[in-house]
Amino acid sequence: MQPIGVLLPTRNSMSLLPRHVETMRGWLDLAQEIVVVDSESSDGTVEFLRKQLPAEKTRFFSHPPGLYQSWNFGVRQISARYTYVSTVGDEMSCEGFTHLAEVAERFSCDVVISPPIFIAENGKPIRANPWPVHEIISLWDLKNEVCIEGILPFAMALSFLPFALLGSSASNLYRTAALQQNPFPTDFGLNGDGAWGFLNALTTRFGITPRPVSNFRKHRKVYRRAEYATVDPDQRLLDAGLKQLAETLKVRPEMRAQAAQVRLESFIQQKFAVQLWREKLRYYRRWPCSWFFNPLAWHARFRRNVAHAQGKQLLKAILALPKAHG
Repeated sequence: MQPIGVLLPTRNSMSLLPRHVETMRGWLDLAQEIVVVDSESSDGTVEFLRKQLPAEKTRFFSHPPGLYQSWNFGVRQISARYTYVSTVGDEMSCEGFTHLAEVAERFSCDVVISPPIFIAENGKPIRANPWPVHEIISLWDLKNEVCIEGILPFAMALSFLPFALLGSSASNLYRTAALQQNPFPTDFGLNGDGAWGFLNALTTRFGITPRPVSNFRKHRKVYRRAEYATVDPDQRLLDAGLKQLAETLKVRPEMRAQAAQVRLESFIQQKFAVQLWREKLRYYRRWPCSWFFNPLAWHARFRRNVAHAQGKQLLKAILALPKAHG
């Protein structure tokens, strides 16, 4: 048995549950406990899970709708050393379940990140844009697991914002105490994972494994994205992270030296440039005529892409530093 508590959040999930539970069977015996948090399902979700999950180690809770609110509530119920968030539709292998726990133990990680394989709703592999974790593994040419902390993961998270350094929580493993002490933010819409990784980057030990051990399913959501819409989440997240950085550097002089070594100020300026041109492009896309025929929109798009590429080159340079592996 692994010291892992499984959080299974549900909300009218029956369309995907039978297959999801079938994939869970490969590692259910290895889990220390299972916590189901359901948000007012009316399609038989809870009844199905009561029949399918082992009663001796499964507990059921009800929580009002709210994605990360439900996650945070469920994490508070877990007593196991580590937490795995088994989001319905996404699949973790038995090998992966054990591998993530082994990496977490070996490096004393707060979170272990792995690169998922993308699949369609029918389970077939599909092509998709790479996530930050895929790009980091590629840029770093990672062959083995590593552990990083301090300024380096902050620079990584900053360079990819608003996309999440964590990727998908269904591909990761968290130290339960880390999530209980620092819950997923609930005021950044559907980017709570990304916000958690950025806002906690300076105080979190990140393990990264290059081994793909899970599938991320692209499927229709049971909720409307408008339910989680917030005002200007990208800029607010950037501002909050930079405020956290300034406060930390005041009391951590050794981090100031690390920040200078990785040219963090250059990262920040590049991110400001990306954000500036992203906002201009959004503005032009709101014009009545199609942005496709607007040369100003194309200019903004070009400048955004250039700034993003320059940021990636900065990241590639710091990953090449001798002590980058932490």
